[in-house]
Amino acid sequence: MPASLLKNLLALLLLSAQAGIVSADESRLAVQSLRCAAIFSIFSQTPGLDESVQTSVKKAIPFFERIYLKEFTSDPVHLSRQLGDRMAQTKSVLIEELKTRRPYLEEEGVVCGAWAEGLIDQKLDGFFTPVYPKVLSPQARSKYTEFSRNAWGP
Repeated sequence: MPASLLKNLLALLLLSAQAGIVSADESRLAVQSLRCAAIFSIFSQTPGLDESVQTSVKKAIPFFERIYLKEFTSDPVHLSRQLGDRMAQTKSVLIEELKTRRPYLEEEGVVCGAWAEGLIDQKLDGFFTPVYPKVLSPQARSKYTEFSRNAWGP
């Protein structure tokens, strides 16, 4: 494993532990869905972005939250009451990460965008199990790469 990758991984683990962001009861899918909800919440407040993409972003946030709550293994009812606090914690961690890990967060925004597209297309009439990460078409990658770069701001 390259030293820079190991350094970034350790930094992420340290940030997550400091913020109390990862619970022993949370699966990788739960953590990622919460991160995507927080990323999209940040993106939805970014002025000047393409309106159709912002509409999709706002529409996807409840889907990510629902996946998070379904994935939590110990007490989803109690957790749903605390979802706002968890989102605020996650947003704070993301803002901190932006200072040192911008390219990683831009890429994470791309994957969340592609994942959101699938969720919106499915319309979640019935719950299904999402898979993360997702294979992206070149068009989706291009679309969400540009969007993610712009949404994180200068």
